[in-house]
Amino acid sequence: LIALLVGSAATGIYAVSNKIPTVLPTVANIFTSAWQLSALAEQPKAEKERFFSNVFVVYSAIAFVVASGVILTAQISTRMLAAPAYYEAWHYVPVLTLATTFACLGSFLSSIYMVEQRSAATLVTTMLGAAANVVGNLILIPLWGSMGAALSTLFSYILIFGVRAVHTRSMLRIHWDIPKAAASVLLLVVQCLLIERAVPLWPLWSVLCFLGVTAVNFQPLWSALQKAVHH
Repeated sequence: LIALLVGSAATGIYAVSNKIPTVLPTVANIFTSAWQLSALAEQPKAEKERFFSNVFVVYSAIAFVVASGVILTAQISTRMLAAPAYYEAWHYVPVLTLATTFACLGSFLSSIYMVEQRSAATLVTTMLGAAANVVGNLILIPLWGSMGAALSTLFSYILIFGVRAVHTRSMLRIHWDIPKAAASVLLLVVQCLLIERAVPLWPLWSVLCFLGVTAVNFQPLWSALQKAVHH
């Protein structure tokens, strides 16, 4: 749709910006590879809820902190990883990183479908997000070009996450620390706006946002690190 509505040059730049946030799911996959979800299939519901709640706290903390780091270094990483002609791709990295954060959180919730043997729900919610993304692209790309595509991607992943968050509660009730999650998302949004608007002294404010996200999520990360060291 970008190629059709904007041009092939914009497609190449957008493709480059899409590659940088992939560090986030890579880190998340390293973390999730240690799960033994299949072992939960025969466990009591209360045990499943306890397990998923504990893992989600650490998983979301990692996702938020890594995302903030990627946003903070968007310009530097683009300059290092892309040819000079593609440097402007950094403009889309913050929004796409935020989108990838919600994609990771939504992916975590899809693991509940797997454990509960409801994999069809993963397909349905993914198709819902895909349809929303196409519609969003058709509306937003003519208005804001490639940034419209990035925003459409963000909204579609938020939709997938939101639908799964509500639907999975009928299966397993994960205990969320909503204030911490909301604070982390708010800081990430502020960080995106700072870098995109080129606010005076934005690198300083962006570092403060990163430190804020780290502080909000420090306790679960520290607890998980201590457990890993002791084991």
